[in-house]
Amino acid sequence: MRRWHTIGFLLCAISYLAAQNDYTLPHVIEDIYATALEEGMTPDFEELQENLLLLHEQKININQATPDDLRQLYFLNEEQIGKIFVYRDQHPLHSVYELQLIPGLSEWEYRFLALFVEAGEPEKEKTYIRDLFRLAKHEIDWRIDARNLEGFSGDPVYTSLRYQFRSMHKLEFGITAERDPGEPFASPKTFGFDHYGGYLQLNDVGHFATIVAGDYRANFGLGLVVSGQTRFGKTAYLNDMSLGRQGLRKYGGTNETNFFRGVGTTLRFGPLDATFWYSYKKVDANLQKGAFPSFITTGLHRTPTEISRKKTVGQHIIGANLTYNWRNLRVGITATENLLSDTLHPKPTYYNSHYFVGKRQATVGAYAYYAYGRMQLFGEVAVAQNKKWGVGTLVGSSISVAPDVRLLMLGRYYSPWFDNLLADAFGESSRNNDELGFFASTEVRCVKNWRFALSADVFYFSGPKYRIHESTVGCEWIGDVGWQVVKPLSMALKLRWKRTKGAYQDKCQARYLLNIESGNWRFETALEGSLCNYDEEKRPSLGGVIRQNVEYRFARTPIVLQTRLEWFDVRNWNNRIYAYENDILYAFNIPALYGQGGRWYVNARYKINEHFGLYLKVAETVYTRKWAASAGRKCLTQTDIHLLLRIVF
Repeated sequence: MRRWHTIGFLLCAISYLAAQNDYTLPHVIEDIYATALEEGMTPDFEELQENLLLLHEQKININQATPDDLRQLYFLNEEQIGKIFVYRDQHPLHSVYELQLIPGLSEWEYRFLALFVEAGEPEKEKTYIRDLFRLAKHEIDWRIDARNLEGFSGDPVYTSLRYQFRSMHKLEFGITAERDPGEPFASPKTFGFDHYGGYLQLNDVGHFATIVAGDYRANFGLGLVVSGQTRFGKTAYLNDMSLGRQGLRKYGGTNETNFFRGVGTTLRFGPLDATFWYSYKKVDANLQKGAFPSFITTGLHRTPTEISRKKTVGQHIIGANLTYNWRNLRVGITATENLLSDTLHPKPTYYNSHYFVGKRQATVGAYAYYAYGRMQLFGEVAVAQNKKWGVGTLVGSSISVAPDVRLLMLGRYYSPWFDNLLADAFGESSRNNDELGFFASTEVRCVKNWRFALSADVFYFSGPKYRIHESTVGCEWIGDVGWQVVKPLSMALKLRWKRTKGAYQDKCQARYLLNIESGNWRFETALEGSLCNYDEEKRPSLGGVIRQNVEYRFARTPIVLQTRLEWFDVRNWNNRIYAYENDILYAFNIPALYGQGGRWYVNARYKINEHFGLYLKVAETVYTRKWAASAGRKCLTQTDIHLLLRIVF
């Protein structure tokens, strides 16, 4: 292992070069991903990347944009959006550089925003059908992965094929086909690819704000009734509590479970939006005698057992929403009906006595958002059908105490009988059920070149949870400090401490980042540590990771190379450390670093010309012989190869 230490030391020494800072779209996506992972969240990265790439290629005209247009940008909060529109109404922008004059936007937020907006003349001409096809953009993506996994005897090749048609933010059409490693090309329930999907979306056609058919997602309110929005973690909620992007939106990803399949539309009459949707699809489940214990969401159909569970239960979902927008006020009501062809009956355990049981679930909720000056108030309340009707409530406020000081407070209560199958709202538990909590977060930027953030969350479970056999009180503290030393050099330190009675007593995590940019070079050095003290362990366990990233952008050739070298010593699974990795387009990799060894990867992007792009990633994890022997691993290495060809015309 001495060689790993030597190489890591040399790469860290190189990273003290300095030059001009520059933001690119991959940097924005990487920062958003890293924030989500630090919070332990796993949003749909594929959809997030696709949406940001589309906005980057078809930029928002800031002089014609609506608040909903800017809400698509995950790094902007509601107050910043309001300030942008106040400035625009007084001074129409002639260049994106004028965004620097808007108070409340930091330098990095301005640089991020400049990647997705443009300052053009408002378009007043009508859109003709012939223009939709004349100005259309076609995209074909063909992806192939190869992996060697220990104990996996099937075909190690993953493949997906996707076609997308986009035109002037008016018309979108797409088809997706995907096959996971080990899945057969022919089976009783499969022919060719294992998963097929498609969508068609029309925007702004008369009174129809949106018409969607095929695969889509729906998002309304704060997620207590229905949620299809990419949501992030606790500190990120400073920019994620504005009611987000509301409405229906096409879905073209490869996730086989988290979407609706059917038709939907939004009718707009001035300030009033009326949305209706219907979905029917079959979902995976272990169906036995007309009942099943849970939905299977892995999307894997490799073995006869997995294939027999494919698409066994029918699911009908009917939904409606009414939203009224007036100046700084937004109020709405949402109702859904979830109908299953068979009975959902979880296997009885000590922690799921209040989970939903049955074939039919109705949910109704109301939400509101109001902005006044530097303060925003928001909330949602919902009731869900169960053995008894359950209530869920989420209320909060965001206040700018000063131009560079923001405070967020958020309270939540999910009764034991509240167990909405379509909910995905803020909470400590992954399931919005039996939880009472209060969250507060503050962000300070009043000191030049410094950023301070602190958040605290206190939560209470009145009944058992997974690995917790009694009522529980817990708390979590997160501190984040960032320092822009000079323009090309920045550092960040993040500390997290969590205490929960029951599953474990204490868990502490720390991360230090050093970023340097020099010309076409970019360097990032990271040190991470995790300390846990579990009840069943006699002494605390410690894990650590040392990581060095290097990126080089060729000046005369459209090639970008990214490489990583890291060493990890995490011998207890409770201390595992997740790390986002750069990958090929529309792909993401978040390995759990566990064991003792090293990992490296090389990621390359080559834009051959304006029509063709090639993406390649080669990664390998190497474990030490001593640890592999103690863990019973026969293979010391694990290799991944990802390849994608992108065609745009």
